[in-house]
Amino acid sequence: VNKVLVSSLKGELSIRIDQNIKARRLIHPPSIRRLSRCIIECTDACCKIHQPAMDFQQCLDFWTIGRELIELGRIPRHDNQPDEWNAISGNGLELMSFCLKHREHDQVTESKIQFFVESVLASSQPESHWRLRHSAAAAVGTSGLLEQLNLPTDSAKSNLTTDLAVHMLSMLQDSDSDVRNAAAAAVTQAIAKEGIIGSNDTSFQLVSLKLLEDMYSMLSKGPRSGILIEHLLSISIATWNAMSEVLSGLLEEFGYTEGLTDCTQVMN
Repeated sequence: VNKVLVSSLKGELSIRIDQNIKARRLIHPPSIRRLSRCIIECTDACCKIHQPAMDFQQCLDFWTIGRELIELGRIPRHDNQPDEWNAISGNGLELMSFCLKHREHDQVTESKIQFFVESVLASSQPESHWRLRHSAAAAVGTSGLLEQLNLPTDSAKSNLTTDLAVHMLSMLQDSDSDVRNAAAAAVTQAIAKEGIIGSNDTSFQLVSLKLLEDMYSMLSKGPRSGILIEHLLSISIATWNAMSEVLSGLLEEFGYTEGLTDCTQVMN
């Protein structure tokens, strides 16, 4: 079934029409979104029932399709603002995460990991749609990159996984409960790998404060703990700046009342 779905999606993505001027892609986004979602669910089911790992060609197809979906769902902006992303890009992230999960193939290079991490960071900002943020969190969990956080590796890969782990701290505090749960599931796998909790203990997925404490603890013990300190300091500075603006506004408002004996004089 999965192979048929992949073939159908590849066919849908390759549709062209000739208008005697230039070849232009004519696609139907809802069909792309539904087909890719069906592939994700089927592949996830195969992994859970312990089907054989993806072969080289399947990984290549998933990565190629995933990248194309990301580009298809990304809407460039020309006002020096970050690009907008939609659910199709989220599906692309989830497809690529299966390729990263099966890292026994040599085609999972550092450049691919970098592209995946950068795409997750860019697409899962607070202003993004909750479905996109949910897909990003689910993709991180499927990829298994967090489980390599404290493994000995080269500095470039270590920096990428640390950046991803620090970003997951924010996703654990997302405004949407589904996104928080998906992020918690991803983080729980990594924490279980460290032996902090049992691999079958899913109760921590609903205890955000405890999970945050364990995640901070795991990061502080890793080789890139300095990045965590930098992240915490930046949060503290940003929080103080926000408080400073609020306090300045309050002082300005209270300034209008100095020396007044009649409150009606400050009413609009």
